Amino acid sequence: MLISETGSQASTSGPVRMSRPDLGMTLIEVLLVVFLVGLATTLVVMTLPDRARPDEARVEQFVIDLKQMRREAIYFGQPVGVRFDGETYAIFGWVDGAWQVRRRSDEERAGQGFRLADPGTSLPAEGWPDYVFDPTGVGTAVRIHYSGQDADYSVWIAADGEVGFEAS
Repeated sequence: MLISETGSQASTSGPVRMSRPDLGMTLIEVLLVVFLVGLATTLVVMTLPDRARPDEARVEQFVIDLKQMRREAIYFGQPVGVRFDGETYAIFGWVDGAWQVRRRSDEERAGQGFRLADPGTSLPAEGWPDYVFDPTGVGTAVRIHYSGQDADYSVWIAADGEVGFEAS
């Protein structure tokens, strides 16, 4: 039997427990850490920029230009056309009885560029653009092919003037 400093007797019959710091984490703490790491990773991945696809961006810009051409034809009541010059294209407007260049695509890139997929018998007259939206915003149904460095695309213009594209 032991005697404590206060003079009372202490029993030694049971195991002596000494306090010690926790040596591990609870399951809840582990799950919380895993959740927070996953959340942080998700936020980082979602803010990363998309892989650069310059050909798709160029085709998207071309489709935007075609839609704008259609709106201009309707708004001004005059035909608007596009001519393909190898790797670039130029947008024309009908001014004072003749076709005049309004703007050209701003860049040249390697690849075949834009071309009519099947011009058929509807080849333009001398000095005319390759494709024309009339003053009502409609034209002939046509497909325009774009061959770039990383992919090929098909731009379509429906007979009612609607424009879209898809990867070939």
